[in-house]
Amino acid sequence: MLKTNYYNYLFTDYIGVSASKGEIGIEVEVEGRGLPNAVTGWNVVPDGSLRGESAEYVLRQPVPRDKYEDTLNNLRDALSSATINNSYRTSVHVHINAKDMYVRHIYNQMLIYLLFENALSPIYGKERVGNLFCLRMRDAQQYLDTFRWVVANDRLNEMNNREMRYLGLNPVSLFAHGSLEYRHMRGTTDTDEIKAWVSMLLRMKDTARQFDYPSTLMDYVRKVGPDFARDIFSGDEIGRFDPDWLKTFDEGVEMANHIAYACKWEDAESFKERMNNNKGKKSKVDPYVRYMTNANVLDAWRPEPALALRPNPDDIDDGIFDDEEN
Repeated sequence: MLKTNYYNYLFTDYIGVSASKGEIGIEVEVEGRGLPNAVTGWNVVPDGSLRGESAEYVLRQPVPRDKYEDTLNNLRDALSSATINNSYRTSVHVHINAKDMYVRHIYNQMLIYLLFENALSPIYGKERVGNLFCLRMRDAQQYLDTFRWVVANDRLNEMNNREMRYLGLNPVSLFAHGSLEYRHMRGTTDTDEIKAWVSMLLRMKDTARQFDYPSTLMDYVRKVGPDFARDIFSGDEIGRFDPDWLKTFDEGVEMANHIAYACKWEDAESFKERMNNNKGKKSKVDPYVRYMTNANVLDAWRPEPALALRPNPDDIDDGIFDDEEN
């Protein structure tokens, strides 16, 4: 059983940073002609991955969920007279603030996305499937192995690995910006499409908070099956799912089960009581054997992790989720 209980920490306490008022950050990459160089509420920055006349429009600061539609309307109006080329190089990235969540709920949020990331591909763009800058979790087995190891050993900070930053759901952003970054959305300036995508991501976050632990989430999913989709998505949204989504949902459940049940989850009081009862007792199991047992032999390739269970707060860049002085 785990000797730590960091999954019951608020993410701000786990990582040692302050909370943020805003909840949503958006980055829109655009190629075209006649692009505006100033938009209310947005920073306009160059992006070396784009070609010709181009720009990346980045929300100046995170916005609450009741304000993101207004800010997207500002961008829509500013781009209305431009000629847009939504090439394969462009994309839309959405940051959802995680600073207001418990670590266990962040795990839930990631597992929910794992269940539906393939089903959602017609919505975010079939052309994004297999893109090396937004890989699906199911296409990156090392990521799934690491996710399971992280849960089994209560070490979320081990996802602070730059090799994972180009996943469709980027966990490295947690440590750079305090957010989960969703990178799958194709390049588009259709702000209604972006609004709909952000709304779905927020509903996934809200659903993640309804379940105490990943095991609780997956107990429910195994009970209701694909009907779980109705807890999050509208009938029209489900109608846009990939035609094979029932099959890939079942595959996602199998992958998520390996992660959700990788450790025994305890509430804070039960953990405290167990630690008090074990105080002064010497373990009969070698620490490395315990590490290997928790992680499972499938993860034996992974070297012994760093001693620090939490990242150094001095190394954290709050980035997009910094609060403004005013």
